[in-house]
Amino acid sequence: MWEKILRFIYTLLALLAATIGGEWPAAPTPVEPVPIVQPIPPPAVLAENRATAEKLANTPLPGRDLAALAARLKTGAATPAPIAQVTDRPLGSKERFWVTDQENFTHFAVMATLQYKTAHAYFYVEDGLNVDLGRLRQSADNFESKILPTTRRYFGAAWAPGPDGDEHLTVLNTNTPGAAGYYSISDEYSTAANPYSNQRKMIYMNVRELTPGSRAYDATLAHELQHAIHWHMDPYEDGWVNEGCSELAQVLNGYSPGGTEQAFLRQPDTQLNTWSDQPGQNAVHYGASYLFLDYFYRRFGEEMLRALVASRGKGIAGFNDVLARHGYTLRFDDVFQDWIVANVLDDPKLGDGRYAYPDRDGHATIVETVTAPTAVLSSTVRQYAADYIELKPGRTGDVTIVFTGTTEVRLANNTPPSGRNLWWGNRGDVINTTLTRQFDLAGLTTATLSFWTWYDLEEDWDYAYVAVSGDNGRTWTTLPGRYSTTKNAVGNNLGNGWTGKSGPAHGGLAERPGDPAQWVEERVDLTPYVGQTILLRFEYVTDDAVNRPGFCLDDVAIPELGYTDNAETDGGWQANGFLRSNNTVPQRYAVQVMAFGEQTTVTPLPLDEWQRGSLTIAGWGGQVRRAILAVSALAPSTTELAPYEFTVVPAAGAP
Repeated sequence: MWEKILRFIYTLLALLAATIGGEWPAAPTPVEPVPIVQPIPPPAVLAENRATAEKLANTPLPGRDLAALAARLKTGAATPAPIAQVTDRPLGSKERFWVTDQENFTHFAVMATLQYKTAHAYFYVEDGLNVDLGRLRQSADNFESKILPTTRRYFGAAWAPGPDGDEHLTVLNTNTPGAAGYYSISDEYSTAANPYSNQRKMIYMNVRELTPGSRAYDATLAHELQHAIHWHMDPYEDGWVNEGCSELAQVLNGYSPGGTEQAFLRQPDTQLNTWSDQPGQNAVHYGASYLFLDYFYRRFGEEMLRALVASRGKGIAGFNDVLARHGYTLRFDDVFQDWIVANVLDDPKLGDGRYAYPDRDGHATIVETVTAPTAVLSSTVRQYAADYIELKPGRTGDVTIVFTGTTEVRLANNTPPSGRNLWWGNRGDVINTTLTRQFDLAGLTTATLSFWTWYDLEEDWDYAYVAVSGDNGRTWTTLPGRYSTTKNAVGNNLGNGWTGKSGPAHGGLAERPGDPAQWVEERVDLTPYVGQTILLRFEYVTDDAVNRPGFCLDDVAIPELGYTDNAETDGGWQANGFLRSNNTVPQRYAVQVMAFGEQTTVTPLPLDEWQRGSLTIAGWGGQVRRAILAVSALAPSTTELAPYEFTVVPAAGAP
């Protein structure tokens, strides 16, 4: 991704498929229809769901500051040596670098020599690798004269020194298993924050897979450079936006996006505002993010693209912020729905041109073709994705499309173990949320924190913690539990942390695809803190891309104090990004009907608050030869599926 900031750039297989004209795998067989059996909840429940959505929209997400986290949570660790400040490095310099093995989630060290430099970049080559230095100089000069100014023009001119005080970008040409290249935010901090930091502004190029001087190598340079610029413009952006910008950076520099857009168009039921931690699914997410950012840039222009990168709004909120500040009444959901139509029609003659790309071929795959009237279909769609269903006439006469969706969806796929509410650590990339409360342990001889937890986190990359402070919040100590770990495969664990999925099936740690998380009871020893007043904190920290449903809490207790809290009230807890709720928000849909006759029309199918509605097509089988339904689900902050069903029946009064 940006390469997961460590795992992100499409693997070489993806890159080579595009470069040499290889084919992506065909779209998978559509999921079997899932009938809707859910009744409409009572009005009180609907109101409760709306209240949760409102709280979610109004809860700021604190950004992750690795330096501040290290200062707070790594107080017992040895203090690393100060970072040597430099402004220039001579050719021939030899240095040791950490490199991430993204296939095995480990790091290894290499020695490399500075072989070439430009005004803004150093080009190191790992010792022992056979690299054509003439071709490396060709790419380096192209970087300096073309890629750097072009990328700064479109995405921002920020070019601050790295933590070593040097304004040069280090480009390490090495072997990076599992990635064609990557940019690591950790390198922008000291080794106090991440032991594998190289403490400089830096990107990595896999020269075992990419040949310096080639278009593929230069395209990857442009991709990774955008990540470096984006971090300086907005260090807390969601990964899907950042990745879309990096794919767009390749195109704006004159290179191909690598065929990822076609991979997405073959699988349009791919959620736009998320990312997969399964390597085989990365291509479709790159394609979705790229096509949306490309559409946004072509429609709204260069200035708004730069404003988007600079906006501190995360993900969808960033688009809404930029649209509002530039005087548009449109919001992200409106643009998204137009984009969904553009992906299947791509017709510049329709309306004001909003349903087209100016210079692109390709159309989204139809997931199902049905005969209407008498058509009946039950299925599911992912949030901020699309199912395209083609309707063909079975007979002539006006027909009515009747749509039924569900009214609610969970933020995380669980039910509170008691009561109606739970605490949720929220969701997003590069976030650091906390839930804090003071406890007086005076007079106790032992103390135990118990709580029920459900978590589904990106294993080895995202962590939850229990921490205690005895100095009123100046410093904190992470505490172990039954399912916590000190394992630190990629340098992201700040002490004793919970990661992966909860549940006895996998010991609370190792993820198994398809194995759901489960509620588990945790116990943490507080006995070392008896006799004093402490601050107790739950903390959730995510890295730069791939976020899963998150960290949930309920039934927090310290039995020796007689304290229990089932999250039905705030209970004295101070939440910074955590959300106390019923874990359910309203499910909204967008259904658009494209009718084809002498003219093509695009008509929204109106839905009521229960997500039910209908639309009549006049002249079916005559003036209207066929139609396409685009069904999308619009619930932010969740990746749960949205079920729906529709029927097509003869319109009232039709023969």
